[in-house]
Amino acid sequence: MLDTTKIGDSIHAHRKRAGLTQRKLGELARIGISNISSYENGKIPCLYNAIAIADALRVSLDDLIGRVVMDCPTLTPPNEPLTLEQLRGMVNKPY
Repeated sequence: MLDTTKIGDSIHAHRKRAGLTQRKLGELARIGISNISSYENGKIPCLYNAIAIADALRVSLDDLIGRVVMDCPTLTPPNEPLTLEQLRGMVNKPY
């Protein structure tokens, strides 16, 4: 479960670190300043707006919302592409 306060705090912290005002972040993300303010105060942005904010701040969506990916056997380490055999093994397998 995501903590809405942490998401708002994260948006605020990333915005400040980037040296942006709420107005400037809104312009870059093409989102109204009132929405940026609402998100920083705990309202959860829709996925489209969360991606737009992350892109404007040049951070990953996971980083923006404070999501940490735990060890998962179906995930490969970063920068390590799947082999052809691994891809073939994934075809038509239920998740």
